[in-house]
Formats: sequence, C-alpha cells, structure tokens
Amino acid sequence: MAFVVPFGLLIGRDIRHQLVHSIVARWIMSSGLVLAALAELSSLSLILTPAAFLLPVARFAGMSWIIGTGFKLPQSRAGITRQLAQSA
Repeated sequence: MAFVVPFGLLIGRDIRHQLVHSIVARWIMSSGLVLAALAELSSLSLILTPAAFLLPVARFAGMSWIIGTGFKLPQSRAGITRQLAQSA
C-alpha cells in the first residue's frame, strides 16, 4: 500500500497536466482518472480486507497506463507547441 496510494497521486497529477495542455486523447485521460481513483480507494484495505484486491489491480494497471501514455506523448516540446497551435 505504501506504493499504490502515492502512485495514484502521481497518475492524478499527470492527468491534470495532460488536461491543461491537451496532450493526449480524452480516453487515455479518462482511463487514468479511473486508475487514480482505484489507487486511492485501495487505502480502504486498511479497514476492509476485501478491498485488498485493489492493490495489485491499481499497481499493474497503473504501471501499464504510465508506460502506454509515455508512448503516446509527443517526441519533443516542439511537438506539444505544434499540437496546441492546431487545437486553437
């Protein structure tokens, strides 16, 4: 649990940054938001033992989300600037 809850905060911070700059598709941000919520809900495993199944779900799905999002990001800062200019 010492990994999953801060990891959910990391995913949430990434989503906020991507939302402000419109870097990746909305479905990627939505799935990340769900994963961040699952990671934060995994803290209930301290009180409710059945919630412990959220720990590996949030850990492994979140790690694959981070890796997948890394592949979808633009290669350079110029790519982000170009992407923002096209959306405006």
